[in-house]
Amino acid sequence: MYIRFMKKIESLLIYEEDTKQLNKICEKIDFYKKIPIDTVKICLSNDINEKYLEDLLYLNKKLSCENLLLMIKINLLEISSNLLGVSYKNESFDNPKIQKASFSFLNFLVKRGIRAFDFGDVEYLVKNNPSDKKIIETSRLINKNLRSLSNDVISLCDLSYKYIDFYDILTGDSGFDFSYICRPINIFDEQSRKLLKETYQNGGRISYKIGFTKSRSKNLSFVKESLILTSLTLLDSPLYMKGSESYFDVVGPIKSIEDYLEEIYTIKENFSDLPRKEFFEIIKKDKDIFAYSLKIGDNKFLFIGNLTQKEILVNISMYVSNYSEYKLLLGNYGKRSMVKNLLLRSFEGLIFVRK
Repeated sequence: MYIRFMKKIESLLIYEEDTKQLNKICEKIDFYKKIPIDTVKICLSNDINEKYLEDLLYLNKKLSCENLLLMIKINLLEISSNLLGVSYKNESFDNPKIQKASFSFLNFLVKRGIRAFDFGDVEYLVKNNPSDKKIIETSRLINKNLRSLSNDVISLCDLSYKYIDFYDILTGDSGFDFSYICRPINIFDEQSRKLLKETYQNGGRISYKIGFTKSRSKNLSFVKESLILTSLTLLDSPLYMKGSESYFDVVGPIKSIEDYLEEIYTIKENFSDLPRKEFFEIIKKDKDIFAYSLKIGDNKFLFIGNLTQKEILVNISMYVSNYSEYKLLLGNYGKRSMVKNLLLRSFEGLIFVRK
């Protein structure tokens, strides 16, 4: 019997594997625990046979024994079409046979202990009729059938920002909702920051994609990527990364990206049960600064980030009247104190808390 995964969805750190070779994933468990992450996402092979399913269930058991969650990325249209022996390019999820094959396969996986799924691009499933109504109906149909098998199943999907008005409708705690919608995030882009604010204020649940890219300067890579991480730490959203886009050998002024991830994970775990409210963007007119305030439980938090490689002096008293009551919680350059005129270094990200 394997250990059941019990961690909060909001604090998950998801790592998407590049390989579909299940035996190689088994060999990387020590790497996953070192990064650290708690969820391993794999793309399900379209070549489903008895041996593959045996290996898949063995992998799930092995990861679970190490307190790691296995998440399966699955294209229901392709998998069900292959199971039926038809071309998925000519099929739609509206086909009752496709739906029956999909839900029978999900039933097989859930009954054998698989508890997390990423269904990919929902718009692709309804490609023959991509209307707003059809996207909502299909999303609810998938989750209704999935939750009828088990209440503790996690379900993710991908849906472009053109459907941003539906994010709050399609995500939530009911038996018809996705747990989260996966979206890339680039806080250096003004439009991306605007979408982050809109989705969070409107109630949509987003799992944000992060990554650690190569650069001529490892130090520059660290501060840029750790700034993105710092900006997302307070939000009650799981974070996910692709193996092909993440390089964990980058180091910064005081620590490695692995150590910084560990610190962020601890913070997210500590606040996972507390409600978030009063999300407000501040310092709006300065395009070189991204900053917001957020209340978590009874505590008030402040994030401030320098989006440029130059140093920036911020008169924080113009935006936060009781700034002297804030203490540093997290910073990608190490220890800092809150002062009236705050000098932000290149791509510096800071989180302050007032208790």
